[in-house]
Amino acid sequence: MIGSLWKKAPPRDPDGKGVDTWLALRREAEGAEGLWRIHGKLYDFSKFAAIHPGGEEWLRLTQGTDITEAFETHHISPMPSRMLKRFQVREAKTERLPPYTFNPGGFYATLRGRVYGVFPEPEMRGISIQTRVLADTVAFSFFLFVGLAAAYQSFKLAAFAGVLLCMLTVASHNFFHLRENWRRYYFDLSLMSSSDWRVSHGLSHHLYPNSLYDLEISMFEPFNIRWLPVEKSLCTKIFPWIGSVIVYCFVFPSEIIRRVQNRGFKKADLIPFIVPLVMLRYSPEGHVLPTILLWITVVLSGSLCFGIVGVNAAHHHPEIFHDGDTPRADTDWGLAALDTVRDRPSVSGVRGGLSTDANGALRVVVDARRSSDLSSFVKVMFNFGHHSLHHLFPTIDHWHLPQLYPVLEQTLNEFGIPFNTLSFSGLLIGQLKQASRSTPNPLPPKTLKMK
Repeated sequence: MIGSLWKKAPPRDPDGKGVDTWLALRREAEGAEGLWRIHGKLYDFSKFAAIHPGGEEWLRLTQGTDITEAFETHHISPMPSRMLKRFQVREAKTERLPPYTFNPGGFYATLRGRVYGVFPEPEMRGISIQTRVLADTVAFSFFLFVGLAAAYQSFKLAAFAGVLLCMLTVASHNFFHLRENWRRYYFDLSLMSSSDWRVSHGLSHHLYPNSLYDLEISMFEPFNIRWLPVEKSLCTKIFPWIGSVIVYCFVFPSEIIRRVQNRGFKKADLIPFIVPLVMLRYSPEGHVLPTILLWITVVLSGSLCFGIVGVNAAHHHPEIFHDGDTPRADTDWGLAALDTVRDRPSVSGVRGGLSTDANGALRVVVDARRSSDLSSFVKVMFNFGHHSLHHLFPTIDHWHLPQLYPVLEQTLNEFGIPFNTLSFSGLLIGQLKQASRSTPNPLPPKTLKMK
């Protein structure tokens, strides 16, 4: 499939082989020549990687690829752009493969400049104490309940510990978008890998949502769940309605199976086995097998919860743009990101709408009065909330994101872009409808005519 976004079909990973395969395919296709490509130029960051403020791993992972989207969206300050010239090697020989633009005066560049005005210093947008305390509290609670489940040999407590594992996994994803930090490894307790998800989520899904480059689209295709609007068999259309719950239960275990199959067992893969070791420490003597079954219950219930929360968080509904639908004429990256996401008012405390001012001019309204409530923050951290702003600015801590709604509303009005929201139930049913949809939307996302 060549989606209408792309001039040339990009490499994909439809067989679910994982991030190493995807990165290798990109290195062959993107004309970076073993260096780092940003727009039409090649740069050598090999000597800079060790002192990169965002951490060495990001540059190590992306060497040999086009990092335009990652560079533009991970740097709020204009300083990194000013530093590029000292690392420039030469012009790229090929046309850029991804279709997105970051033109000065465009939507994303304008919004990012205003965001920098709100957060001019890195510490103003970094990880907050509130985020740390919440994540650590859930981590403590998780280990408390897996210990209790083992001590009392209780499947009910194990299932509840699985819900806590889901909450911890969602909350910890806030940390792997940033430089190296130990809390990112909370994520690995789930059997998934924060290093792999830095690629599949941070460098793929966040930068190319709902596109042919989105690994969170292709990773479900081996399970017969296809969200892109392509020709589908009757079985493919029906399966998500009856089989999604089963697939969700195996998101966590399938990840470690895929990793080990593709590249063998590594030291970091030992992290999730801390959990059964803790459980065996507190289980009654002679209850090794029953305790392992309790751990499996923790993993499967956590995976089910994570699947329900994650898959229905923001991206899949027939009204939402998916590659193959007709895109808007303006290929600005920020507009493309907003076209693929919907916030949930019940989670983020934010509602979008339209109104008219005293002169009868149409206005986009982003009602974020409830977004700063502590209850909203808790829901946001455990349910992928503030999803639009998080996609636009992934390195800004969720605690700070509510401060950005005024400049987002200002920029939406300037460019005539509505702020659309959907309920959780709407997204839940919508993703099933989207999985059944085979006909592309013929109309592009809406641009409002503002006076």
